[in-house]
Amino acid sequence: MQSVRFDGATLPAGWLWVDPDAGFSPTPHEFKDAVITITIPTAKDLYGQNRTAPRLVKPIEGDFQIETHVKFDPKMDYQGAGLLIYKDEDNYIRLERSFGGVGGEGSGIRLDLRKGGEYTSLATPVDIPTSLTEVDLKLIRRLNVFSAFWRSDEDGEWRLIEDVSTDYGDTVLAGVIGCNTAEPIKAVFSNIRLMPQPVTRPY
Repeated sequence: MQSVRFDGATLPAGWLWVDPDAGFSPTPHEFKDAVITITIPTAKDLYGQNRTAPRLVKPIEGDFQIETHVKFDPKMDYQGAGLLIYKDEDNYIRLERSFGGVGGEGSGIRLDLRKGGEYTSLATPVDIPTSLTEVDLKLIRRLNVFSAFWRSDEDGEWRLIEDVSTDYGDTVLAGVIGCNTAEPIKAVFSNIRLMPQPVTRPY
């Protein structure tokens, strides 16, 4: 189970750096070895009419799992960094270490779904509070169901957040994302792993 590696000059085959607002407010970022450091400017989001959040994604077909370790210390509403499953601008899943957001105050883990243009908060920092500045996040796809997990560190047990049913079709974009509508903040992603789905659930 290998982490995705970056040499700082080119991305691994199939991976795409997407910064929709790069012409006006580019997102500072660095790829080095298996680590991605993103300094997220303000007004970067994937919510409502604002679709400017920077992301690193790869097209993936069929069943899979993706996970990452994220180092992130959000203090203001809204700041979030984590995993993204993206079909199109009206259909995506966000699993983030965050502060605030729709329906949830404070610091924690949140899971959001946009399906057919309708945005739903499935879990918020009120449901899953944590002040940890480093966590592991995982999403597993089996057919049209995505299962979201988090854990405190690599020695901890994966905790199921929710199973999410979708109609996204066979191919989606999977990767990491940073969102911020407050003061600029740094997110560090390491151990990004995109793999076949596991034989058994990780809990």
